[in-house]
Amino acid sequence: MIKIEEISPPSYYSHYNKITYFNLNEKRTLWKTFTKCFYCQKNNRISNPSLFKQNAHAVSSYFNSNLYNYDECDECNKLFANKLETKFSLFFDPIKSFLFQNHKFKQQENFYYNKNGDVIIHPNFIKSIDQKNRIAHITIKRPAISILDIYCCLLKMGLSVFNRIQRKEVSKSLNLIALDFNYQNKLRHLNHFFLYGIYNENSTEDSIAIYKNTSKLNLPKYFIFIKHHRFYFQLFIPFINDDATFNILPPMTRIIGSETNFNSANFVSNFIEKGEINLALKATDKEKFENYIIKNNFKK
Repeated sequence: MIKIEEISPPSYYSHYNKITYFNLNEKRTLWKTFTKCFYCQKNNRISNPSLFKQNAHAVSSYFNSNLYNYDECDECNKLFANKLETKFSLFFDPIKSFLFQNHKFKQQENFYYNKNGDVIIHPNFIKSIDQKNRIAHITIKRPAISILDIYCCLLKMGLSVFNRIQRKEVSKSLNLIALDFNYQNKLRHLNHFFLYGIYNENSTEDSIAIYKNTSKLNLPKYFIFIKHHRFYFQLFIPFINDDATFNILPPMTRIIGSETNFNSANFVSNFIEKGEINLALKATDKEKFENYIIKNNFKK
């Protein structure tokens, strides 16, 4: 088990220096001098150019990211997108995820969008319709979510901006995000965690940074800090010095009201149980809405 303490942020984080920082809104492709896939080390852009056709996001597009990896092959990109990012989207913003997923099917007959992005969804998800106000009330079934998957997705983002020259230092972490069963079990045994909460209610920043311990104290060597508007995620890079003292308090806390603290530690051994999400979607195009009502026999 890793050592976890609550140490005041100034005294703990004063031992860290920022070594990497990127504004996610600025379009940029990283690691153009590296041709071998950083993650699997199997595919090479020079000898296998057909395996590097996709623009691989270094950081999830859910964070408005325009940061891309040159050295991420299509196989790894697909693995991370299908196995990690889809689950992360359900954790971070299940409603947005639901709508984004349905974008893939917009050509099918029961899905279409108004030009401003509003959606009329598959009738199976509709609980009731307010025809007068053109509002569809939706019920979504949310599956169970493993916190380990969320941690791995965030870790992948951090490793995407990690110095390629130092790959050996994070080789075990790379095995973890490749869904190696043994490393998953090791991390659950260590009971690693990430912090998630409100950083600044007024922030519009989208960024990722890596901090390094510059002292001789036995602290985790690196931690990753991701900001998306008012939200933050902080996690330590695992398997480097897990005998260190890990702080459960983030660099900055934000308390809303007198009792509500939005900072929370999410341990990789935990799960979020499946549940139900209810929402309402309003159609802005009257004609499309009426056609949809008639086509699916909702009209009284």
